Amino acid sequence: MGYSLDFGWLADATGAIARGAAMTILLIAVTT
Repeated sequence: MGYSLDFGWLADATGAIARGAAMTILLIAVTT
């Protein structure tokens, strides 16, 4: 039970971080 909650939070956090990283890399690539 607890594991599914942990994995769900981890998946959300990972997705948010991945989006942020992708946006940052994209901005750097465009502006450089």
